[in-house]
This record gives sequence, structure tokens and C-alpha cells, in this order.
Amino acid sequence: MITRDYMLFTFNLHQHQVDALCSRMEPQKAQKGTGEISLFGGVAIGHKTLKGVQRVYAWPFPNKHFRGKCNRQDFVFVRPRGSDPALFHPSPDNVWYCRCLLLFTIVVRTDVAGSVRMKCALLSKLEPYGAPDPEADDWMTKAETCRLYELAPKPRLFVRPITAILGKLPMVRAGNTGTIPYSMRGHERSYYPGGKCDSAACKGDGSRLCYVNTWAMKWSQKE
Repeated sequence: MITRDYMLFTFNLHQHQVDALCSRMEPQKAQKGTGEISLFGGVAIGHKTLKGVQRVYAWPFPNKHFRGKCNRQDFVFVRPRGSDPALFHPSPDNVWYCRCLLLFTIVVRTDVAGSVRMKCALLSKLEPYGAPDPEADDWMTKAETCRLYELAPKPRLFVRPITAILGKLPMVRAGNTGTIPYSMRGHERSYYPGGKCDSAACKGDGSRLCYVNTWAMKWSQKE
């Protein structure tokens, strides 16, 4: 069961955001094993006709296991909000890069079909990291990759339908800690707005910082 305190502290929401969400929820007729919001730990995504699936896990509970995993939130790339699923052609420049925080079903009221139970994902959107790196910029260009950071302490959150998840995103942490280094202090506005750097050298408490592993994405396309 998701409580107000859980949403406040797990997802770093403000009290007024939680109150606004709860005020718009409509109580549903109780059914065994269901509620207004129901969580699930993973989802299989794949093609309708081609073989093979990927499993995306979102289980943000350090002391509870789901299929042998705990406190795991996979990276994914996602069809952005407002795009037409029938016309959208994914490319590195037009997809959203995200961390999947939670997978859940929720009952929503639509304009044409009344109340419908939808499968959704709560996503933390990653942003491009703009700091120059003379040692890495050259090979990053050749590898067609980029560096991404996650906003902290207030992530940029979106709810998208499960069908918007296009695939798992292979990531490699940047540097020794996988966080924005302490050496970047004072450059937040220029290079990583909304993020934070480590509080001390090699502290590892700054915003998450990773490379997109384009090699893994290309190899998976080889016949």
C-alpha cells in the first residue's frame, strides 16, 4: 500500500503535490488483491511477432526481495510525452532517457471510456551533462554516446504508460563514483542545472552520472 509519507520521502514530492494527487483519486469498489494503486516489480517488453523480451525491474525496497532482487530500478529509454505512437521513430535525439522508479496500475477516468485501469511507470528523467571533458569528448563523439545525470535532490518525475517504454538502457557509470565530481562545484547553472556535485572529493553523494553504453545497444541489433 502506498501512503502519503511513502510518496513524500521515496519520490521527494512536496506535500501539496501529494495532496493534489490524493484529492483527484476516486475510491473504487474493493476487489480481492486490488486497490486504487497496485504495485508490480517488473514488466516484460518485446515485439508482438519477433522472439525475445526484455525485463524491466522497478523495486525500490531495500529490505524486500522480488525474484531475488531488491532496491533495483532499471534505466530505460522512453517515447516522450506528446508523441504519436503510430508515427514516432526513435533516435538518440528524440527519446527520453529515464530511471524507472516504480511500476503500477491505477484507475483513471478517460473522456470516452469512463474508468479504466492502466499500467504505468513512474520515471525520473535524466538530462545531458554539459561539462567539457577534453579526455572523453573525442571518443564520445566517435562512439556516438553521451553523459547523463539525474536531478537531485528533486528529480524530474513523469508518469507514462507501460507501452511508452521502448527498451532497457545500458549505462556505464562515469568516473570513480558514478556521480558529478566535487571539482565541478560552482558550475551547476552552466553544466548540470538541478543537479548537485559531491560534497567532497570522491564522496559519491552527488547526482548520478553515467555514459550511455552505445556499444551494447548496437551489438544487440546485429544478426
